[in-house]
Amino acid sequence: MKSYWTSVYLPARLRPAFEYHGPWWISGETMPTDDDDDLSFAYTICAWVMATDEDAALETLRLAIDEDKRPTSLEARFSEQKEMTDSDRFKGAGWMKWPWPVKPLEPRP
Repeated sequence: MKSYWTSVYLPARLRPAFEYHGPWWISGETMPTDDDDDLSFAYTICAWVMATDEDAALETLRLAIDEDKRPTSLEARFSEQKEMTDSDRFKGAGWMKWPWPVKPLEPRP
């Protein structure tokens, strides 16, 4: 397993149903548009994800949404392999801990 810096847009209506058990934060929000679709207001979620590949990292964040509200996909911003110490912007902090053992692609209970 490798560490991935992964970011998705989470529709605001799904925020109460999102619970990822790893290091993540809301880095911003999209502004409402004239269209009243799911992404008219969304949170920008950034997370460190342990996964086998980029797609699995994105899927891990999708599976962090309650099953009864889980969409078939989330709009991805990016997902790329990085270590926590790659740069000043993506440096790990003391609170960034993965729950061990990590079980990729397993939805939360």
